[in-house]
Amino acid sequence: MRRRPRRRPPVYVRPIESGLRIREMPRDGKSVGMAHVTTVLRALEPREIALDKIGVQGEWLHVANQTGVEGYVAAWLVEETEPPIPGRAPRRRQHHRHQPRSLPPARHAHPGSVQGAGMGALRL
Repeated sequence: MRRRPRRRPPVYVRPIESGLRIREMPRDGKSVGMAHVTTVLRALEPREIALDKIGVQGEWLHVANQTGVEGYVAAWLVEETEPPIPGRAPRRRQHHRHQPRSLPPARHAHPGSVQGAGMGALRL
């Protein structure tokens, strides 16, 4: 019986600084995305080749982000990292507009009552 060779796990990398461009082609390719220090990228090259490129000036690594965007990143600007946690897709930061809220109606104070507690109490 012939055994299939075990598939080696892919290499995962992350930028060492935020703002790393993911390019359509190495070097001067059009930017197709941006990666930050929390972005986990999967190398699309064979494991040994990818590991040899990481941290090497002038090398470019073919990668995909977790949303499927593929491109090339400067290999000298990434480091190997752990794979992403399954089932936890990155969430985009959502910007919510805060709606003005109305305050509850003011209570009427009776003459001679004390409002507040401790220092700074106000006698009306």
